[in-house]
Amino acid sequence: MLPAVGRTLKSSDYSITWAVIAGGGVNAASASYRAGMTVGQTATGEASSAAYHVSHGFWQAFESPCDCRPGDANNDGNKNVGDAVYLISYVFKGGAAPAPYVKCSGDANGDCSANVGDAVYVISYVFKGGAPPVNCETWLTNCGSPLRK
Repeated sequence: MLPAVGRTLKSSDYSITWAVIAGGGVNAASASYRAGMTVGQTATGEASSAAYHVSHGFWQAFESPCDCRPGDANNDGNKNVGDAVYLISYVFKGGAAPAPYVKCSGDANGDCSANVGDAVYVISYVFKGGAPPVNCETWLTNCGSPLRK
């Protein structure tokens, strides 16, 4: 989401995963930007549009930092009773940790930890029509980054 016009951003307002498009000139594009024939320059100067503002930085290709599915403890792409069983095994029997991220993958309710409450939350979602597990963006807002902890 873009900030309101005229708002000054601080580094604590956002987290960006990035990679540099560098060296020798390239053509790259997405729905948000187009970089054409950048030739390994160290700074771009200032440029802006409705979608971005670059100030004395490198051209960057942005990707979402949300590569975790909260509540999908067993990392099978589904959020179901198997995740609740997986969490119970992890919490009470020393079973395998939620994957790929212990905290995010096992945290269905968005309280920033993977515990038996998340198993109950998933069971409520599956069998009682309870609220679905939080989405990655909500988890990231509530719990911060990095996800790999």
